[in-house]
Amino acid sequence: MATRIDGDLSRNIARDPTRIPNHSLFLSILSPRSSPGMIRVSDFGLHEKGSDCCCNVLSTCLFFVNMQECSLNCFTFLSFVVRLVVHCLKVFNSLDTMDDVIDLTGDGGVVKKIITRAKAGALAPSEDLPMVDVHYEGTLAETGEVFDTTHEDNSVFSFELGKGTVIQAWDIALKTMKVGEVAKITCKPEYAYGSAGSPPDIPPNATLIFEVELLSCRPRKGSSLGSASEERARLEELKKQRELAAAVKEEEKKKREEAKAAAAARIQAKLEAKKGQGKGKGKAK
Repeated sequence: MATRIDGDLSRNIARDPTRIPNHSLFLSILSPRSSPGMIRVSDFGLHEKGSDCCCNVLSTCLFFVNMQECSLNCFTFLSFVVRLVVHCLKVFNSLDTMDDVIDLTGDGGVVKKIITRAKAGALAPSEDLPMVDVHYEGTLAETGEVFDTTHEDNSVFSFELGKGTVIQAWDIALKTMKVGEVAKITCKPEYAYGSAGSPPDIPPNATLIFEVELLSCRPRKGSSLGSASEERARLEELKKQRELAAAVKEEEKKKREEAKAAAAARIQAKLEAKKGQGKGKGKAK
């Protein structure tokens, strides 16, 4: 039997696909109990995931597609489809980023956007694992200028959470991260350096953006002083290893250049010798 809907209702839905007065009717039409050839919302893998708006929009679209007869004219239907596609794109884009952007303070003072998620089961900082190692790059939100980074010399910055040794935004954000996670942390002045700034690199009342990678978290060793001494020793050892590796690399590069120059000299000598032999033959004739 052909299915019809009221013309006014269809035109209202075409103008705004999210306004569906009888959502249960559409879902019942599209339920798994429907005829085998009928498209269902479950075909899109939405089920309980996503938003009610997505279900509403898709239900309406599929309802129109599966109807054998409809009072909508061609122009109205095309208008509906265009509006539907635009709306779905907006909804899906917002859903993709919704879970990855978190307002950690509730006032927009510290906002974290996850760039790379940690692997399942990754460790996270805690009272038992307060020591953290990070890579980071800090930029001024207003100008995009980089004012600090560990990437230039591939160094590691280490500190203990909750001790006030870093800006408040870091203490707040790092507690929410897991090892292997990379996040962009945007912090307003009140959670960073405030009205004083940190001359000469950070002006007063500056909003800062940090891209932070949590490399590891570990337990505190001994007293704070002992931990600091051990950390300095560890960083010094890492620095020596990097310098040694750089020296070896430079020496290998120098040897390659010398070998290349020697090979070029030998080739040049052979060419000169051949030229000399050619001139001698010409004189003999």
